[in-house]
This record gives sequence, C-alpha cells and structure tokens, in this order.
Amino acid sequence: MEPVTLSDLPHFWPCLAIDTSTRNGVLVVGNMATSQKFTAQLDASITHGRELVPSIKVLMDNAGLKFKDLKSIAVGIGPGSYTGLRVGLAIAKTLADVLAVPVVPVDSLLLSVLNLGPEIDRAGCIADAQRGAVYETIYERDRSTKLWIKKNEPEIVTWESLNRWLDKEIVLTGPGLSLIPKLGLPSATLADPQLWAPNSESMFAWLADYAAETPPIDHLLLEPLYIRPSAAEEKRLLTASQSNHLPVSK
Repeated sequence: MEPVTLSDLPHFWPCLAIDTSTRNGVLVVGNMATSQKFTAQLDASITHGRELVPSIKVLMDNAGLKFKDLKSIAVGIGPGSYTGLRVGLAIAKTLADVLAVPVVPVDSLLLSVLNLGPEIDRAGCIADAQRGAVYETIYERDRSTKLWIKKNEPEIVTWESLNRWLDKEIVLTGPGLSLIPKLGLPSATLADPQLWAPNSESMFAWLADYAAETPPIDHLLLEPLYIRPSAAEEKRLLTASQSNHLPVSK
C-alpha cells in the first residue's frame, strides 16, 4: 500500500515551514496553489528558543492569516544544530497537535542543495557535526524530473575526507562549509558561499516540488535527525557507563 502524502489530501495549503538546523533559521508560509509566499527574518544573534514563536506570530499577521487557516506544517529535521532542531520540532509538534493538521519532515541538507543552479547534477552537502567532523549526504538530479534524489543517509565523515571529491564532478555545499576558516579549505569544487545555508527561497522550492509527495508523520513520532548524541549527552553516557563499572568496595 502506497504511503499517504499531502497530495492525497484535499487541502494542504497554506503551509507553515520551519527549519532551525542552522543559526540563521528559515521561517515561511507558502500557498503554492496561489503562488503566495511570506517569510520572516530570524535574527542570528538571538537564540531560536527566544525568537521563533514571536516571529511566527509576526509572519502570520503579515500573511493575513490566523493559525486556524494553516492546513499543514513542514519542519526541518536536520542534521544540524542540536538545540535549534529541538526548538523547531517542539513548536512544529505543538502546532500540529493543537491545529490537528499534518506535519511533514524536511531534509535540512536538501534545502542547501536546492540553492544550486540547473547546471549542477551532483552535490555533496555537509553540516557541522562538531569535533572536526561533518554530516555528509550526496544528492543527484533525476534525469527525467530534474528533482534531487538523496543517494545516502547522512553519515559522519572527517573534514579531510572531503578532499576525495576533487575532480569527481561533484559540488560541495551546505552550512558545514562555514568551518573553512577553522579547518582549512577542502580540495574540492565549492558552491558559492551565499548558497551554502538553507534560506527562504530554497524552502519555497521544497514546498513547490517536494512537499506534496512527502508522507506526513505522526507528530508524536517526529524526531530530529541527530545521528549521534551531542557532546553533553556523550559525556553523560560516558559518566553513567563508568559509574556502572565502579569496583565494589569490600
């Protein structure tokens, strides 16, 4: 049995779309049936936890919409910022529950790939995985639809391994390239720096071409794509493991 997608539903516009996988964040409302697009600017100097809810209210007001007018929620699931993703998903879950609307997961790395021009057919997208490593996913355009297809699930690779893409007809992009000043310039073809991060235009492109065929998910089951625990969580797990193996005093 084929999974239900938004295209199977009688109404799924307008859609509130959120991505907090990066510090800048993306927040839009789109009605792709009428080509209406509204966006709110998120201040990178303010945490998403403080700014996101007020910004959503401003966005809805500017769009002339009430929350009850929303028919679906789209939210970036990462990989990306641990804290940012938790905030974005918590708000998406709450709205989906209160409004009783479907929520669809967005591949946050795909948002950066959607910034690339039609002349590019293969792309590697990376996000900061902390501790000198990055999350990496490879994408290729489908020859018939011209839409991007994910070739692998995100995996953690070393920064040095990015050099393997030199002369491999693949373009590197993604917010993880902001690590260049710290980790050095990879020996690979890089996208324009202005295209590295998800933005409102790439989210609108996702809504137009990918949202309708993305199966909604039960908001109670919606989780961020972390791949591995955060540094703080790893420390807690290590401490707990060590505590469980302490020698017993005689």
